[in-house]
Amino acid sequence: MTAPRQPLSFGAPAVGPIPTGAPRFPGTRIAGPGPARQQQRLEPQFAALQEALQAGRVDVDGDTTEADPELVVVFDLAAPVAEFARAAARVPGLEFLLEVDGDEFAADDDFHPVRDGEPTDDAVTDSLYVVMSNSQAVVDLLALFARWQENRQAAMPFGLAPLRDVFNLLREVRRWGPQDRVRETGLLERWREDVAVVGQSATMARVEIELWFRRDAARRAAAETAVRALITDAGGQVITQAAITGIGYHAMLADVPSR
Repeated sequence: MTAPRQPLSFGAPAVGPIPTGAPRFPGTRIAGPGPARQQQRLEPQFAALQEALQAGRVDVDGDTTEADPELVVVFDLAAPVAEFARAAARVPGLEFLLEVDGDEFAADDDFHPVRDGEPTDDAVTDSLYVVMSNSQAVVDLLALFARWQENRQAAMPFGLAPLRDVFNLLREVRRWGPQDRVRETGLLERWREDVAVVGQSATMARVEIELWFRRDAARRAAAETAVRALITDAGGQVITQAAITGIGYHAMLADVPSR
């Protein structure tokens, strides 16, 4: 009889490196439209964010009013920007959450690849940078955006120089929406099929709900309490929860009504 094997030891989880946004195609850069065009395109989008944050201060449900509401904001860039995460961390009220590859889009007059000094018609893959933002952070970003419009090489506060590239390559700045989480996954179609099969029967579905991981424990607890209340109000029940700081993971397992 062989001796029992010792269990493998993987050690404690470690935080991965902050994305640096290394170029995907060495020798190729993405040209942006410049300050005047970016002002025309982006100022209405920043204004929409400010309006959404202001609406968060209004008593929405008759119960609570959030003094300093936060939004999950998507910066859709035409190319990766090195040190975006570190620059965002230096803006009070911004908290970097994640970076994901976006979708390919056709080159146009605003954003197009340049190789050896000549524009090309190659498709471009955008990069999505997701941050948590409060209203003051949006105000500060607008002030920096205005500085960049006056002089695209203007000096930025310490650590914020990458924002010059952000402003030049920013295709869209908007609130994170459900479509960002479930697009192209087929999840909505599956839900519709499940509901059609279940009909009006009172069954429960077990689901995993992943929350945005907040580095601050108090903010994690507040988010979990809010989600737990929503589940309970819907007639569901939380089975368990997990928060793993080493890998930036926070989720809840719950049974919720199918109908």
